[in-house]
Amino acid sequence: MVWYGDQNVRDIIGTPPIHPVWFAIAKASLAAPWVVLVAALAGHDFVGHRIPALAWPAGVAAALGLLVAVLALSRLGDATRLGLPVGSTVLKTTGLYAFSRNPVYVGAALMCLASCLYVPHWFTVGCTVLAAALHHRIVLAEERFLAQRFGAAWDEYRSRVRRYL
Repeated sequence: MVWYGDQNVRDIIGTPPIHPVWFAIAKASLAAPWVVLVAALAGHDFVGHRIPALAWPAGVAAALGLLVAVLALSRLGDATRLGLPVGSTVLKTTGLYAFSRNPVYVGAALMCLASCLYVPHWFTVGCTVLAAALHHRIVLAEERFLAQRFGAAWDEYRSRVRRYL
């Protein structure tokens, strides 16, 4: 059995940049609209009614968001963490990271937006708003970490690349 205290797990999970409970809520609130969207696209109405006229725009936003997130995650490679890295890491500034300092979160936001378009229910909208607020706090904490870890290289990167878009 693998425990959080194991080095390999810490290398993958990292350290939550905000309080661990809020961090877990942030990740759950980000995942919930995606689950609702996938279920709705599959024909299930367990949260709210779909708006069929918005299926294509929602599908395009979801596909674009997924593509952006996957491309951004693939650029991270071995540096992919669910929190802040415990060990050494490298500042990523190429690929989508040359246009956005947080392309994974941009992709995730597009997928949440797709869910809100297709299933405009208080649950999807509420989870999306909560996820956006908490992930912005996570981004600010990550930026403090990056400033401390990378110094002048981070300052130069931050000066030329926007936080989100």
